Amino acid sequence: LKGWVCATGSTASIDYHVYVGGPAGVGTPIGNGSASLASGATVAAECEHSGFSGNHRFSYTFTEAQRRAHQGKPIYIHGIRGGTDNRQLTGSGTITVPAPPEPEVVKGTIDGVYNDATVQGWVCATGSTDSIAYHVYVGGPAGVGTSIGSGRASLPSGTSIAAECKHSGRSGNHRFSYTFTEAQKRAHQGKRIYIHGIRGGTDNRQLVRSGTFTVPAPIPEVVKGIIDGVYNSSTVKGWACATGSTDSIAYHVYVGGPAGKGKLVGSGRASLASGTSIAAECKHTGRAGNHRFSYTFTNAQKSEHQGKRIYIHGIRGGTDNRLLVRSGTFTVPR
Repeated sequence: LKGWVCATGSTASIDYHVYVGGPAGVGTPIGNGSASLASGATVAAECEHSGFSGNHRFSYTFTEAQRRAHQGKPIYIHGIRGGTDNRQLTGSGTITVPAPPEPEVVKGTIDGVYNDATVQGWVCATGSTDSIAYHVYVGGPAGVGTSIGSGRASLPSGTSIAAECKHSGRSGNHRFSYTFTEAQKRAHQGKRIYIHGIRGGTDNRQLVRSGTFTVPAPIPEVVKGIIDGVYNSSTVKGWACATGSTDSIAYHVYVGGPAGKGKLVGSGRASLASGTSIAAECKHTGRAGNHRFSYTFTNAQKSEHQGKRIYIHGIRGGTDNRLLVRSGTFTVPR
């Protein structure tokens, strides 16, 4: 709400009082201030001190609470000079308190499940540029399904979503991307996915298309790995994993042939740092994991088995304890 007020003949700024529903003595006082903003020559002439612009303009902003409480009521402003001359300003009663913005409500949608792992979409509280949280459920919505994860919808979302969120002109950050772990996929594959936007209070509604998509199937766990070589005339090195899992697995070392033919001479766990390229081979990109191994033959083993071919099995349990690539290529050193 803007305007101007002065005491004629004076360059001093004066105060103003704001009422709604009627003037002083009838309406409700809701605010006040000083008309001290720059006002220009035209207002100076009205205030009868031409030649000195003065500061007589005001700008009063209604709070959201005031707009909710008094929307549509006529506005009255009194200039306050002291004494009894605190008259209404011209235009009082002709303008009304504006309506509040639409209530903030959770709004959003699930776009889909991508790369057999990641559910993506967007969610916001309408009218706000703030990012909000989301909760992921499977098998049913909150109160019925199982809560398996949460996050904040804080990825860049663009102007079309800004329009949906009713803050056009500022893109905001309302997109989300949630990746199911392999453990979650194994436990919940095929269950329907429900996502709630979390604004606080009771408005934590489901996103559009909740219940449409399902948890993808896990990557089948199979033993995978390779023997890199024999180093320093004593140590065999390589890596082994169960695809789709970040867990380290065991390995068994045989000489003279694979399990069932050769002799078991040692074992261990492939738990040394393995880097991102092996993580990709093990199908858990984004987390390096620990899948390398280093097995050193004792002098007694070297003396007994020198020249015999080396075979290494990755041990996942069950029947998938397959040989690593390049088993049978290298021999026990002298």
